[in-house]
Amino acid sequence: MASLAGLKNKLIEYKPKVQSAFVVYVTQRESPIVDPDESFTMVEVNTPDDPLLKRICATKMQYKFAQQAMADGRWDCIVALDPHGEPVGRIWETFGTERAPANGLPRVRLANDEFFMFDLFVEKEHRRGGVAFAMADYFFKKYPPETTDTKIGYGFISYENSPSI
Repeated sequence: MASLAGLKNKLIEYKPKVQSAFVVYVTQRESPIVDPDESFTMVEVNTPDDPLLKRICATKMQYKFAQQAMADGRWDCIVALDPHGEPVGRIWETFGTERAPANGLPRVRLANDEFFMFDLFVEKEHRRGGVAFAMADYFFKKYPPETTDTKIGYGFISYENSPSI
């Protein structure tokens, strides 16, 4: 039998959170990052059985959503690894309009040539150390302007995240 405290914790995990944010618009262009830190290795996690997936998900609920979304081909994650192979940063992407009622993503209707990036995160001990710039450089190179498949991206930045703004 589940304890009352355990039940309360489970409800808190699934409770939707309201977050004020700026929506940003990204178009394909040359990377504006000058001399990105190359000590970080960028990898893409895009399969539900990737061993990194569980390590980069913040909650069990996100892990379940990510597994299903990756199995469906809707989600992808760019992960920054430190020189020891430990994940220190990530940027999630979705390529389709999310319809799940409580997956934590803002409702953004996407066209076939659009993507939505969310949950750009850098571990606390690596913040302001070039990880975010290295991930951004990888991101711009992933969608180079000379490709024929034009992609338009959207993202959001928390209103309280002044370094990202």
